[in-house]
Amino acid sequence: MPPKISEIKSFEAGFDLVRAPRSFDLALVTSYDDLAALDRYAKHEHHLPVIERSKEICEQVVAADFEI
Repeated sequence: MPPKISEIKSFEAGFDLVRAPRSFDLALVTSYDDLAALDRYAKHEHHLPVIERSKEICEQVVAADFEI
């Protein structure tokens, strides 16, 4: 997605190694220049199909938005 969505400043993905009951299968970590960029990303035409596909294949999705 990063090449198609200019608001994404950085993008990392990784699969869970621990496989504990509290664990999720996959983590995506992205960064943006500011909250306005995050908002544009959330509504971006290339991101919306990802949201829909996630609803189809994921039992649960969680997000944590924070500033550094």
